[in-house]
Amino acid sequence: MSKNREGHEMAPRVPGNVDESRWIERPELTDRLIEAYRPAGRVALVGPPGAGKSFLARRFYDYLDRVNPNMPLLSLAMDAHAPDEQAGALLRELGVDPLPDPSVNVQRLRHVLRQQGPGVLLLDNATDASAVRGLLPPEDANWFVLVTCQNRSVLDNAFGKPIDVTAFTPDQALELFRRRLGDKRYKEEQDEIAQLCQDLGNLPIAVAAAAGAIGATQRPSVADWRARFNTRWDAFDQEARPGDLNHPYATERNLADVVLRMALEDLSAQPGVAGGNVWPMLGALALFESSRRGRSFSPVLSHHRT
Repeated sequence: MSKNREGHEMAPRVPGNVDESRWIERPELTDRLIEAYRPAGRVALVGPPGAGKSFLARRFYDYLDRVNPNMPLLSLAMDAHAPDEQAGALLRELGVDPLPDPSVNVQRLRHVLRQQGPGVLLLDNATDASAVRGLLPPEDANWFVLVTCQNRSVLDNAFGKPIDVTAFTPDQALELFRRRLGDKRYKEEQDEIAQLCQDLGNLPIAVAAAAGAIGATQRPSVADWRARFNTRWDAFDQEARPGDLNHPYATERNLADVVLRMALEDLSAQPGVAGGNVWPMLGALALFESSRRGRSFSPVLSHHRT
C-alpha cells in the first residue's frame, strides 16, 4: 500500500503469515481499513472481547510492513495497570532510552515521532482515553494510528466514526469449522456444528478455539464437545456472584474464558497433536479474565512446564 494510496483495491484478503485455511474473510471490515489508511489518519476498531479486533489490526499492520518496508512501524499492547510505562516502551522501540519521569517521556515521544514520521502506530486493547491521547503522534508528523478498544469513550474526535467489529455471521462461523475439520467431517456433523456456533454466539475467538480443539483429533465428536461446553457454561452461571455480570461484555468475556480453557485442556492432553497451538492460546486466554477473580492457570500449564 503506497503513500499516495495507489493500489488500495489490490490489498490481499489474507494477510501474510496467516494460514489461509484458518482465515475467514471479513471484507466488510478489511475494506473499511483499506479505505481509511492515509497519512495522519486515525482509525479505531471497536467491539466486544473476542470479536477479532486485535487479529484484524495485527494482520493489517503486517500487511503495511510488507508493502512499506522502509516505513517505521510501532505497536503496543496497552497495559491498563502500567499507564506511565507506555510512552517509555514506545521510546525503546524507537531506539531511545526513556527517562524516569513519565511526563518527560510523553514529550520526548512526540518529538521523536515527529522526527521519524510518517509511520504506522498500533495501540492494541486501549482502555483509557488519557493514555491514548498521551501516545498520539503530532498530526503534522503524518503517522497513521490504529487503535483497538472495547469502549468508544477512549477515543477523541480525531478518530471519527469507529469500525465496529462484532460476531461472525453464521456462515462465517460455519466456514471456519469446515476449514478446520475438513469437508467430510463437516458434512457428517454440520447440524451439531451449527448448534454449537449458536451456543457460542458466533464469537470469533470462541468459534476458532472450539474448532481448533475439535479438529485436532477425530474425537470428541462435536455433539460431545457441545454437551461438555454446556455443562461448563451452566456451572459457570451458577457460580457467578450477583455483581459479576455488570460488565457490558460479561457474556463475551466469560464465553471466551470457558471455551479457551476447554480447548487448552484438550490440546495439552495431546502434546504431539497440539504442536505450537498451546502457548498462543494461553496468551489469548490471558486477555480474557472472567468475571470470577483469582482463577489459576496451573491445571492447564501442568502438561507444558519447562
